[in-house]
Parts: sequence; structure tokens; C-alpha cells
Amino acid sequence: MSSSQPARTRILIEALRLFATRGYNAIGVEEIVVSAGVTKPTLYHHFGSKQGVLDTLLVERVDPAIADLATAAAYRGDLPLTLGTVVDAMFAFGQREPELYWMLVAANITATDDAANQLLAARLEKQVQLLTELFNAAVADHGNIRGKQLLAASTLLAMIAIHLRLASEGTLQLDEKATWHLIQQFSYGIYS
Repeated sequence: MSSSQPARTRILIEALRLFATRGYNAIGVEEIVVSAGVTKPTLYHHFGSKQGVLDTLLVERVDPAIADLATAAAYRGDLPLTLGTVVDAMFAFGQREPELYWMLVAANITATDDAANQLLAARLEKQVQLLTELFNAAVADHGNIRGKQLLAASTLLAMIAIHLRLASEGTLQLDEKATWHLIQQFSYGIYS
């Protein structure tokens, strides 16, 4: 880690790397500060606690992506077009912040009920809520999704996660073709 970066930045970078690699609960403050090349008082000065580091990562790097998703998920009377903007926004977030993206996904499937998992799960729930609202708005034009809005939102997020995983493994290119294919597969399910 370059000491030319501000201490706050080094702490965030190293904490995220450690959290993503081994899990939030497996990492202590001592390991973060050693990895970042700072002291405990420096971490406490900037963030107050280990949870404060995670909260900062979420506020500064996940919440803007959720705001982008909210904009993308605004139904404009054309479901395939709206789905395209949603998929593109989620692909962009997953590629820009892969560690945080996968931490959010993992929060949904882990059994822990600690404060860190609750912070992560709340962000994932916000994504589900935004997409459910999209499908609620689209029901007037697509009555066949009535009663299945939550399922549609969850399924779309799962399909996006699969595409992001395949892209991270190098077996899929996240481009216009991938977006179109995902929307086509998803739409087949909701229109049938």
C-alpha cells in the first residue's frame, strides 16, 4: 500500500480488500491498520470503529449506486427499455465495485444477524424494493406480472448476479449483447 495516499483512503482500500477476502467478522481493527500502514488512533479518528469503516464504504460507494439504480428503475412506459437501463446500472456497479457488490449478495444468503450484515442486507433490500416498485408501475401495461412483482425483482437481481459472476470468470462479456440477452431471457419468463 502506497504511503503517498491519505491514511483515510488506505484504510478504506485495505479494509474492503480484507472484508471481501475473508469476511467482515473475521477481520479485526489491528489487521486493518497494519495492512493500511496506520495506527489504531488514526482509524478511530477517521471512522470511530471497524463498523464505521464499513458504514463509510457503504455510504460513499454503495449508496450512489443505489441512487443510480433508482434513476434507472423509473418506469417510463417501456419495460424492455427500463430493464436495459437497470441491467446496465447494475453491471456498472458490479464491475466498478466488485468486492462491495459480492458482499451485498452474500449478506442475503448468510445466516448471521450482526450489525454489519444488517447494514449490507439493508442495501440489498433497497435494490429489491426499487425493482419491485418498477414492476408495480409496469403492472398497468403488463398485467401478467400482477402478484409477481417481488418475485420478478428478485429474479432479475439473481440473473444480473449470474451474468456478473460469469463476466468475472472471463466467460461472458458484459456488453450490449449481454444486456439484450439477459432482458430477453427475463422477459420470456414474465411475459409467458
